[in-house]
Amino acid sequence: MAERQPDFDPVELAILGKIADLKASLESYRKAKGVEGGLPADLEGLAPSGERRPMDLPVGIFRDKGVKDAIVLFLEAGRRKQTNKEIATGLLKGGIATTSENFEATVATALIRLRREGIVLRFPEGWDLAASYPDSLRMRLEDKGGNGKASKKRAKAKKPAARKTKASPAQNRAKPAKAVKKPTPAASPISERITAYLQTRGTAFTTTQELASQLKTGEAFMRLTLGKMARKEVIEKDAVGRVRLMNKTAA
Repeated sequence: MAERQPDFDPVELAILGKIADLKASLESYRKAKGVEGGLPADLEGLAPSGERRPMDLPVGIFRDKGVKDAIVLFLEAGRRKQTNKEIATGLLKGGIATTSENFEATVATALIRLRREGIVLRFPEGWDLAASYPDSLRMRLEDKGGNGKASKKRAKAKKPAARKTKASPAQNRAKPAKAVKKPTPAASPISERITAYLQTRGTAFTTTQELASQLKTGEAFMRLTLGKMARKEVIEKDAVGRVRLMNKTAA
């Protein structure tokens, strides 16, 4: 019989997220000091390990959540790629409030917006959080149209060249130039947006809640991304979990 995963309520999930952040900060600090090896044995059990094991969510956890925030929390708990139908079913089971007659379509629209914001990735077998994968894979998926498959352009049929005739004076009149529509720039990765915002803060520490509010993303996803950036030594954290850019010039 498979071992049953423990149930966590929203408060416990938030505490576990902070523990994971503090553990990442401690590992980064020990590495900066030149301390080799992992954390002491009595600290290893304080936070979840790097293994992506699924987590059971408590009943009604999505009752007060928006669709986008609920999707991020659901994917983090599931820790695997999931289809539109699986996500919609999970959100409804978690008690999300909706009046949509086609909730799966509502979820699909929210997923597309999250992908444009760099929060989720689309694979042939489903969706998952972008923070769980290296930036190089994310860039490859974007180059392939965001779904793991090479994007295709419909070939336009070539028309036979028309025989040139002498233009009349009226035809020689200059036509007004058509306005060129500028392409919409792609959304920057969330890690780049975090870095840009922290640069404006200088050496001051910033809370996770402030970053999530300023960059318009969920706190759960923001904590995951900050933990990843801390492990890469892009940012550093203080004792209460606030962050700022790593001081690369420090001795």
